[in-house]
Amino acid sequence: MPVNQSSKTGLSEKMTPGDIASLAKSDELVFRAEFSGRIPTARERYWRAIVLDDFDGKTWSISKINKQFEGPKTLEFRGESLDYVVIAQPTSTQWLYSLDIPIVIQGLATQTISTNHQFQLTGSSPLHTQGLYALKSFVEQPLNIYNGYEDLSQYLQKPSTGNPETVEFVKKSINQSMTTTEIVNKLSAVFSGDEFRYTLSPPLMQAAPIDEFLFENKAGFCSHYASALTYMLRLANVPARIVTGYQGGEVQSGNVISVHQYDAHAWVEAWHNDKGWVRIDPTAIVAPNRVLSGLLSSIENRQEFREQSPYSLTNLKEYAVFNQLRLLMAKIDHTWDQSILSYNQDSQKSLLKKIFGNMKAESFSYALIGSFVIIGIFIGLLFLPKRKAKVSNEIKWVNKLFLIFEKQEMHRADYETLQQFNQRIQPQLSAQAANALAYIVKEYYEWKYASVEQKTPFDYLKVRLHKHVMTIQTQFAEK
Repeated sequence: MPVNQSSKTGLSEKMTPGDIASLAKSDELVFRAEFSGRIPTARERYWRAIVLDDFDGKTWSISKINKQFEGPKTLEFRGESLDYVVIAQPTSTQWLYSLDIPIVIQGLATQTISTNHQFQLTGSSPLHTQGLYALKSFVEQPLNIYNGYEDLSQYLQKPSTGNPETVEFVKKSINQSMTTTEIVNKLSAVFSGDEFRYTLSPPLMQAAPIDEFLFENKAGFCSHYASALTYMLRLANVPARIVTGYQGGEVQSGNVISVHQYDAHAWVEAWHNDKGWVRIDPTAIVAPNRVLSGLLSSIENRQEFREQSPYSLTNLKEYAVFNQLRLLMAKIDHTWDQSILSYNQDSQKSLLKKIFGNMKAESFSYALIGSFVIIGIFIGLLFLPKRKAKVSNEIKWVNKLFLIFEKQEMHRADYETLQQFNQRIQPQLSAQAANALAYIVKEYYEWKYASVEQKTPFDYLKVRLHKHVMTIQTQFAEK
């Protein structure tokens, strides 16, 4: 529904790796896009908002140089275009959202929309209320239409000091005979190893954030991966920049895509002399399902999201009845917004017909009453006094195992699984303790992921592993 909320927050004009992760824990609607033809594929759903090109070693921001630009008077586009209408929620910023490369067909009712050489859309004033605008995007057009007009030196800017390990790594990895494509492939391949992990709860990295991410923690959100790759490309003398926006979105009603804060994303663009700006998404290397199926496609991410937003309706996706109700509510909301913003509030009858089709009045009444009953039951269940969840024997056992190490000042990080914890602390253990822990982890995960037919009661596993746990405790006692 149309709202006026000047306190709304979203993407920022500055990004320190980890910032965007906070948005990923919110199910707040950012915008909806309704397409008149085909909808973009999952790989095409990169909704551009802000381009960041200035880096101080920790934080990325918008340079003053690139706020001033004069490009060619006429532009030619080629390839297929997608036609769509965007209904954006209030943000109190001027930044708007689009697929590449956008042409404005219809601007906002209260202000004009501008495009620039970085293919961004901005309103003439902050968006304090909902706004509707129509676009045509040429998704097949290379991002090279401003070739010869841009000053690429800004995209090579980097601080003179900081992140020394990364500087040394790039120096050893790259030579002058390599082409831009070879450099991009070489540096992107850094993230292809199994040791890197995508998480909504990355550890804090402050002193030398890129060094700490690449060579110590190796766990981060999209902004960590984008920041590290952009910096490495600049060290290798390849112009590069970060784009923040949203990736993906939930398809509703066939041709409508809803984009929420948890779709917030950051990716990289590198300059190729023969192609222009080319998108590289390092997150897709580490977590390909994030791009193909969305943030909440993995069990681990869904669990993290539930912990942060336990009352979000998004958590109902796995329950068919509630999910249909959730989608119906979204459809009603979108149709209402569109009618108010675009059609000047058509008659109630035609509006309801668009939402519910030719449903008879009696059936509509029953459906509406039923919907409110279901919503009421769900809300009631949410706010009933919660019984403390019973902790399983398995979880108790794992926590006791961690406690053994806690007493030796070997603390588990919040984001670490038992397997990751084992890999990290192996060098700190004696040979016997290291072997015992490795065996425990191996046997535990084999039990955990065994088929139902092969799975034995957890107590059997506990008995088998008891002597190995005792080995670890004995080794610590003898220190």
